[in-house]
Amino acid sequence: MTREIREPEVITSNPNFENTNNGNSTINQNSDDQPNNISRDQLQDFLNNVMQAMAAESAKQTAVIQEESKKQTVRLRSAVESLRSEIKRENEKLAKSLSAKFKAAHRKIKEDFEIRLNSEIQIVSERIDNVRKDNENELVKLTKCMPV
Repeated sequence: MTREIREPEVITSNPNFENTNNGNSTINQNSDDQPNNISRDQLQDFLNNVMQAMAAESAKQTAVIQEESKKQTVRLRSAVESLRSEIKRENEKLAKSLSAKFKAAHRKIKEDFEIRLNSEIQIVSERIDNVRKDNENELVKLTKCMPV
């Protein structure tokens, strides 16, 4: 059964209406004659009730969504805090590891430098000894050549 909205009433579509004009239905002002008719005010009340029910349902669903959102926010905050703690621990481990590697590399560089420096000192010392010996030999030669 379909309904048509007409001024000022809603009437049921029915080709057997008493008052017809050129195939168009006319409004029957006597609601007792047609029990399926509802007035415009009744329709407005019905629509208002439907809108109120929809608004109430929407408010309920919004509340449910907000509550779920709050729960998700708490979970996310907890996860973020957990990740922060884990990152902090990992950073501390990394800092310790890098410090240990740096100290080991520094010791190695220092040892290598000492070995190289000692080697260079050894070479310079040998050269100095050679120059000293050469000087002594030259002095001996010079003193032999000089008259006394």
